[in-house]
Amino acid sequence: MRGGTHRDVAGGGAAAIIRRIVAGQAQCTVCHRLVGVDTPPTAAPYLCPECAAAGAPPVKPAPVAVEPVKFGQYELLDEIARGGVGIIYKARQPGLDRLVAIKVLLGGSAAAPQQVQRFLNEARAAAKLQHPHIVPIHDFGVQDGQYYFTMDYVEGESLADVIARGPLPAREALTIVKQVAEALHYAHEHGVIHRDIKPGNILLDKTGQVKVTDFGLAKEIERDQMHLTVTGQVLGTPRYMSPEQAGGKTALADARSDVFSLGATLYEMLTGRQAFPGENVVQILHRILLVDPPAPHKVNPKVHRDAATICLTALEKDPDRRYQTAQEMAEDIQRFLDGEPIEASLPGLAYILARKARKHLRLITINTLALYALVHGTLIYLHNRPALLQVNVDPPHAVVQLGGLALGDDELRRGLRTTAGPHRLRAEAEPWYDPVEMEFTAAPGENRTIALVLVRRKGELVIRTDPPDAGVTITGDNGYRAKFQGPVIQQELPTGSYTLLAYRENHLAEQRHVVLGNRETLAVSFRLPAVTLWSVPTRGRVYAVPVVADFDGDGIPDVVAGDDDGQVYCLSGSDGVALWVFRAQDAVQSPLAATDVNGDGTPDVFVGATDNHLYCLNGRTGVPLWTFATRGAIVGPTLLRDLTGDNIPDAIVGAADGLVYALAGHTGQLLWNYPTGGPITGSLAWGGDVVLVGSLDKTLTALQPSTGALLWQVALSVPLHYPARVEHDVAYLLTPQTAGDLRTCTAVSLRDHRVTGISDAFPVQMDLAGNGRPVWLALDATGTRCFDATGTNLLWQTEYRISAPHAADVDGDGVLDLVFNNGADEIVCLAGATGRELGRVKLAADVGRGFALDDVDRDGVPDVTLGAGNRVSCFSWVGGRKRWSLRADAHFDAALAVAEGRVWTKSLAGDVTCWSPDTGTEIWRARTSPQPSPYNGVAVGQGFVADADAHTRRLQVWNAATGKPVWAMKLAGAPDSPIGWPAIGPDVLVVGEGGAGLYCFALTNGVLRWSVGLPKVTVPAALDRQSVFVADGAGGLHCLALADGRSRWRFAASDPFVSPPAIVPGAVVAVCQNGLVYALDAQTGAPRWSYRLADVRAGSRNRVVVTDGDGVVASLKGRVVRLDLQRGQPKWTVELREPVMAEPVLGEVNGQTVILVGTMNRRVRCLAAQDGRELWSYEVGAPIRYSTPALINGLVLIGTGPPENGLYCLRADGPRPKTRDWLGPWR
Repeated sequence: MRGGTHRDVAGGGAAAIIRRIVAGQAQCTVCHRLVGVDTPPTAAPYLCPECAAAGAPPVKPAPVAVEPVKFGQYELLDEIARGGVGIIYKARQPGLDRLVAIKVLLGGSAAAPQQVQRFLNEARAAAKLQHPHIVPIHDFGVQDGQYYFTMDYVEGESLADVIARGPLPAREALTIVKQVAEALHYAHEHGVIHRDIKPGNILLDKTGQVKVTDFGLAKEIERDQMHLTVTGQVLGTPRYMSPEQAGGKTALADARSDVFSLGATLYEMLTGRQAFPGENVVQILHRILLVDPPAPHKVNPKVHRDAATICLTALEKDPDRRYQTAQEMAEDIQRFLDGEPIEASLPGLAYILARKARKHLRLITINTLALYALVHGTLIYLHNRPALLQVNVDPPHAVVQLGGLALGDDELRRGLRTTAGPHRLRAEAEPWYDPVEMEFTAAPGENRTIALVLVRRKGELVIRTDPPDAGVTITGDNGYRAKFQGPVIQQELPTGSYTLLAYRENHLAEQRHVVLGNRETLAVSFRLPAVTLWSVPTRGRVYAVPVVADFDGDGIPDVVAGDDDGQVYCLSGSDGVALWVFRAQDAVQSPLAATDVNGDGTPDVFVGATDNHLYCLNGRTGVPLWTFATRGAIVGPTLLRDLTGDNIPDAIVGAADGLVYALAGHTGQLLWNYPTGGPITGSLAWGGDVVLVGSLDKTLTALQPSTGALLWQVALSVPLHYPARVEHDVAYLLTPQTAGDLRTCTAVSLRDHRVTGISDAFPVQMDLAGNGRPVWLALDATGTRCFDATGTNLLWQTEYRISAPHAADVDGDGVLDLVFNNGADEIVCLAGATGRELGRVKLAADVGRGFALDDVDRDGVPDVTLGAGNRVSCFSWVGGRKRWSLRADAHFDAALAVAEGRVWTKSLAGDVTCWSPDTGTEIWRARTSPQPSPYNGVAVGQGFVADADAHTRRLQVWNAATGKPVWAMKLAGAPDSPIGWPAIGPDVLVVGEGGAGLYCFALTNGVLRWSVGLPKVTVPAALDRQSVFVADGAGGLHCLALADGRSRWRFAASDPFVSPPAIVPGAVVAVCQNGLVYALDAQTGAPRWSYRLADVRAGSRNRVVVTDGDGVVASLKGRVVRLDLQRGQPKWTVELREPVMAEPVLGEVNGQTVILVGTMNRRVRCLAAQDGRELWSYEVGAPIRYSTPALINGLVLIGTGPPENGLYCLRADGPRPKTRDWLGPWR
């Protein structure tokens, strides 16, 4: 069959696709009327009988790509066509790697016996025909109750598609018809009459070859099948029927009927119009029986008269006057094509006159019958006047059926007429409502209104929150909306889709979409990470803006902040613990600054205080490097720049004495000072290459940085308290006109040295994308609008009024995001690209004079550090590195297993648990027995989870998705004696019983495949498709055949191997208890190289973990080595200086290969696999003993030992390289 429009056949398998065709109504794609049908089409274009008879082309829907659907040995690809008997699909037969067409009987097992018999007849009829111009049948059968047969898939188009483009030249048309005639003659010789020849059943492949198809109405002459044809029944497509078919004399149809249908097809090819047009079936049948079509050459003058004669001969009403065989017609066509005289001739005058007389007689008979039918129908109508039915249904989208036929929207809206008598009405709205059904009797001419109300099904939603007081908003697609408070929320709700939003102040909100089913109890758990990384108290209120830098050299940024009690605190970025504290003589309120001035590689800290001093403190110790005394309080920022050319930054600071001071960074020596006309509070900033100083005498002063020389001054209308914001040679200074006014600015030109304007709507210009095209932030009373570089195209707007924002890339999209104060006690972050809110921090007290923005926890996201009240706090927009954590009844010592997007743990109590890594939700749990420590973990693979219970000696396998037990058996050995760690390979499970045996079982059913005697096998084996590599407890490393356990080689070491081997190309690598790492040839067991790794002992799990052809191994004392596995030489070595009992894990995070190691010092450490540098570390609540981390979906999961017994989920992101400088208001 030919290719056609794609159809949606997805969902539920092939049988389900076909069974979805149910009784109802179909809408005509031309006139759009709803027509009752027994088997309505799905996606195929449908024509009502009137439009089909009138020859209206169906409106084809747009193609929709679908996934293949399995149907027996075939894969259904597309729906090609649909008819009254069956549906034809394009399919692939994978076994033969070919495309076929599959015809499936409509109705399946529910089809009427006559339909089934006709379908079988078509298959038998076509199967016996093997002709180059007939589509051959390959296969016939029944699949899932559906009758079907397969045939060639013809890549091309139908003759109907060709005719739709216009008439064909006579020679081209006759060439095609000749091939069809030869195919029909072959069929007739084999006892098969087609009975439905029409353009739609004639296909043209890409080479122009003709293929005849659809023998659905074929009659086998040799077989007695006349019981399928009832006298008077019309079979075939009306417009192409022969007179004997149109007259209901189907039993008389023979080969000459096919010749007539072929003539009607040829007529349409030559003229571009139907031979027997009509507005309905009655008109068409009347013309076929009594009216001769106009000669083709009169309709289309380009048609040769001989071609017209051939066509009209085939269209003779009397079968005896047509070509008696299709071969005769083919031979006459060949004569025409060869330029020879044809044998056919047009009928004489006498015959034409006689037939016209018969024509009028038939017309009178038909009209008489029509009159009788009209009178009889009128009497019936008067006796059974239709009733008008109006159905109102709630919900409005419910499907309403009357007598099994679905009602359309127009019928529900306007009402419909139905016959008098009993009826059954049903309404359903699956899957959310219970159906409603009722019976009623309609009286003749009655007007009746019926209301159907469906009851919504219900289920129970159970929500648990952590923290317990988190709020949850439930929003449903049915309009339901309500707010609830944790820790446990239980609500009976109507079935449907719901959105759950869990939130709590200073925690990350989480949103989930759920579907609540009928009578279902749906449990949902929320664990909201806190955005507070740490918060520490101070003695006084913190007004100063903190400074962030690495002051202790551990690679983690630290924080220095001052309070109004004179204390300066250097706080560890990891946990907020004080590294050092310095005490000034009075309040510290100025923004702090840091740069290295003593050359030790650590930034030093500049602190201005109200005790009239500027302090330069050693960043490592907090000890003053130098102190400079002014004659006024310092509450403004310190500017840092090399003024003397010695490559050491120098300091510029303003004081309340009205002087600007420039000091040597290394010594604190005065370089110059300049007296302004009034006190200097906070208005000090760089204006390109000049220093801009604003004083309380309402003057803006520009100084030369190196000498302090006056360059120019501009008088303003108000005192200046805030630093200038400089953009494109214009300085914008906040100049409040009234109390509380934080919007009005004065613009000063740095070129012309004059005021250019005063406004409360000056936009902020910031290059957020880094492309040299800054955006404009315009403030007004309603919020902030962001425009593009032209200032005309609005990018986004927000109700927040963004004033003096910081800018840093929080969401990682390469565009700087905006962080700003929203009121006195709130910090907000908006996405720079879209204005979407990324986070919000609510504080218990007013924020000081500003905040610092830096990646304190090295998770790749800028954090906010600030003082508010008597506290210094650090907040993360993503909740910090920890995603969630929980505590168990017993600790986790075994390695975590990862597969199929899930994580499995085994605790000391013997609980085998499957977790969702994203939420920490328990998916399933299986309880075994308490285990001796250290104990073995589970093996996961190929959809199964396996565990060996040391206490009961029970080997058990579960379904990985559901936790349902699959099989179990008992291994030899005493309770609590060592037992092997299972390993899963290709369809097998291999495990040692810890004593003297190694066993290989079929993974799916536990059937023993083989066993061998090996001593003390407890570590898991490594398997490939041919071999099992396993270490015994006596220093032997074995290679066994996976098929039968036969020994291939054995390598003897002086000490036992403490971990499973690693398989690399051509070799196997393992670690001995004596610290030697061996690489052995995988085929022979011959040593390739060895490498001594110190500090390995029994009980520690040090294995070679392989990636990119190289291996990584960790020793007991924390040495991590990356080995070149070809040569056995280290590429790099890192000393963690922390005990390591568990093996490392390798994985990829954001395109970078990383190594994760858990230490006994309670830390998870992440190293770059390329060079071993530490990317980040995180401290957990207890030592990490034997629990190897698991890396999945950018998350790290790790179990801790006593006393915490914790399970942590951490974000694995490392620090993002700062490709662009972040912007802040103090620039």
